[in-house]
Amino acid sequence: MKLMKTAVAVAIAGIAAAPMMASATTTLSGVVEVKITGSDSEAAATNANGDTGFEAGEAQIASGDVNVNIGASQALNSGLTGYGNLRLDLDSLSNGGGPSNDSIYVGVKGGFGDLRFGEVGNPGEYGQVAGDLHDMGDTIDQGIGYTGSFGGATIGLSYSPAIDQDILAVGAKFSVGGFAIGVGMQDKDEQQNISVGASFSFAGASIALAGAQLGEAAANGDDETHMHAKVGYSIAGVSLGLTYSRAEEADSDKIRFDASYGLGGGMTVSTRINSNSAAGTDSSDWRIQLAKSF
Repeated sequence: MKLMKTAVAVAIAGIAAAPMMASATTTLSGVVEVKITGSDSEAAATNANGDTGFEAGEAQIASGDVNVNIGASQALNSGLTGYGNLRLDLDSLSNGGGPSNDSIYVGVKGGFGDLRFGEVGNPGEYGQVAGDLHDMGDTIDQGIGYTGSFGGATIGLSYSPAIDQDILAVGAKFSVGGFAIGVGMQDKDEQQNISVGASFSFAGASIALAGAQLGEAAANGDDETHMHAKVGYSIAGVSLGLTYSRAEEADSDKIRFDASYGLGGGMTVSTRINSNSAAGTDSSDWRIQLAKSF
């Protein structure tokens, strides 16, 4: 009996002294946005419930992004880190709908890079550095993706075999000091797209230029060229940005002005003004928004 007690005591001591696997780190975060919006477009004059019939320019109060995000990560026996994420979007509750899920992914990362399954990044957008309003990319939510960093360079590769999301994308970006360049290529349903961009930031100011070529994307079946430019400035919690984007073959121009101020405690007040011109038709819209992150 004494020998048994000694053996049990030694076993318990060994377990207590053994390195324990790091416990999982779970993070709960989210954002609530409420905004006042207006537009001079009759088609866009709807309220938060989707009702039409409002006069153009009539201000409305609506929700913006409303979501709760749950992320978890944990060290694995191999020295790698496993992680997962789930986001619940609650925007639709404002018009009687139910919550929807988004940003669902699981992955493993370490010295080799980051391998993720589920919703993954689109490295075909690595060249979109200028707040490109004519977006060439797609959200890949049924795929596999890899990113790896080597010095100041980052490479990315994503693939989705889904029937409605047949995408293969590859990209690379490099940064040193305040200068950054990026290039991305994407094949979606046999349509080849490419994006290239460069940006420079210094003392709170930034400038970015980018371009994209979309294969057979225009209505007439020809390639479509996008050009983008953005300037910005940030100081003491205030951020300003002006973005210009043009789709050449579609004869579409978009201009956006953004301004925001951080009130502290995850609270931000911001405004955005959009001006759009396409096929001889001009329209504009605006918003003033208060957001609280947690």
